[in-house]
Amino acid sequence: MTTTKLNPELTFVDAKTTAPIAPVGLMAREKFNDLLHIPEPVSLLLVTAPAGYGKTTSIAERLDALEARTAWYRLEESDNDPGRFAAYLARTLNQSVAPELSVPGRLRNAGYDSLESVLSDLLGELPQEEEPLYLVLDDYHLISNPDIHQALRFLLRHLPSHLTLVIISRTLPPLGIAQLRMKGQMTEITSKHLALDADEAQRYLEQRLPFEVSREHIERAVRRVEGWISALQLLSASSHTSVEFSEFVDQLELGNHHIFEYFDELVGQSLTEQQRRFLLRTCILDRFNAAMVMRVMDDNDGQSLLNSLLAMGLFIMPADNGGLWFRYHQLFAVYLRHLLSCTTQENQRSLHQRATDAWLELNHAEEAARHAVAAADPERIRQVLDEHGRKFFTEGQFSLLQKCLDALPQSFISENPTFTLLRAWVAQSQYKFDEVEDWLSAAENHLKAT
Repeated sequence: MTTTKLNPELTFVDAKTTAPIAPVGLMAREKFNDLLHIPEPVSLLLVTAPAGYGKTTSIAERLDALEARTAWYRLEESDNDPGRFAAYLARTLNQSVAPELSVPGRLRNAGYDSLESVLSDLLGELPQEEEPLYLVLDDYHLISNPDIHQALRFLLRHLPSHLTLVIISRTLPPLGIAQLRMKGQMTEITSKHLALDADEAQRYLEQRLPFEVSREHIERAVRRVEGWISALQLLSASSHTSVEFSEFVDQLELGNHHIFEYFDELVGQSLTEQQRRFLLRTCILDRFNAAMVMRVMDDNDGQSLLNSLLAMGLFIMPADNGGLWFRYHQLFAVYLRHLLSCTTQENQRSLHQRATDAWLELNHAEEAARHAVAAADPERIRQVLDEHGRKFFTEGQFSLLQKCLDALPQSFISENPTFTLLRAWVAQSQYKFDEVEDWLSAAENHLKAT
C-alpha cells in the first residue's frame, strides 16, 4: 500500500485555498439562494456545466452574498497526487475550523497508510456541531485518480451534518452520484440553471452595452446562444451599436471565428480518432441516443462512445427528461458542421442516408424526411412519402411535405397518384389554384400515356 505523505518540497499557493474574487459588476444570481439554503442539509452540492457557464463565479458570488462559511480548494491536474491532494485539503479545512488540526503535521512527518486514513483523521478532528460550512472543490473534472474518487466517496458517507461538499466540475464525477440523487442527499445545479434567461441577459447586457437593445433582440440572442454566458460576453464585447448587435446574433447561425477558436482550444488534441468521427457523424442529427449513434456511426459500440464524450464535459446537452436522448448545444453543432464541411473523409450524403433509415426504423417520420431531403435521395424520399405522406398532410406538415415533393423529379410525382394528390393539396393550401390544375393535368396525361 502506498503511503500518503506530504512532499517536503511542496510550497503552498495561497490562491488555491482562497475563494475567487468576484469580477467588478458581477451580476447577482439570487435564483440560486433556495438551492444553497435548503431546509434539510445535503451531503453534496454538485455544480456541473461545460466551460464558460460561470460555475465558479456564480457559486462564489452567492456563497459570499449569503455570508456562508466556505473552505475553498481550487484543483489542478497536479492535485491527482494523493499526498498533494491530502495536504491541500487539510490546509483548506485548517483555515476554516478551530482549533488547528493535527493532520497536516502528521502528513509532513510519518504520513498515512492511505488517503482514506487521512480523511478519517480529518473527520475525527472536525467539530460535529458547528455553523454550516461549505467545502468547495473547484474544477474537479481535472481529477482522474481513482484513489481520490474512492476517498471522497468515503468522505461523503461520513460528513458531519453541518458540512456540505460542493463539487464544481465540467463532468459528472464518479462518486456514486446516482445513489446520492435517489436518496435525496444531493442538490444539483446544471447548465440549465446556470444559463441566463431573458431577464438576466437583459440586466447583464445593460451593464455592459453603451447603447439600448430591444427586448426582442435580447430574447433572440438568448435563444441563439442558449443562455451561454461566454457567448453573451463575446457578443457584448464585439458590438458597438444596436445594428452590430443584431448582425452578430444573425451571424451566429452560420458560425463565428472567435467561438470556433474557443471550441478548438477546448477540444484540442484530446480526442481519439473514433471520438472525432463520433462528433462529425452525429452533428447532422438534431438529437441522438445510443441506438442512433450505432446506426449513423456504423459502429456497435455506441453507448461506450457516447459515454466517453459525455465524460469529457463537451457541449452535449440532455434532450429529454429521461436522460436517454442528447443533442449538441446550437453553437457547438454549428462548429461541428463547419468541421464536417471542411473534411473529405466523411461522405455527408451517406450519413444522411443512414440517418433516414435509422429514423424510419424508429418510426420518426419527420426526422427521416428531413434527412432524406438533405441526402437528395429520391428513392428514400419516395419511401418516406409512401409510408407517411398522408399523415404529413393531415397533421399540417405542409412545409416539410413541400420540401420532400420539391426534391422529387416531376416524373416521380406524375406517375404516382398519391404524390400528385399531395402536391395538389399543398398547392391548394397555399391558394395556388393554377398549380393544382397543372398537377392534376400532368397526372391525367401520364395515365392516358400508359
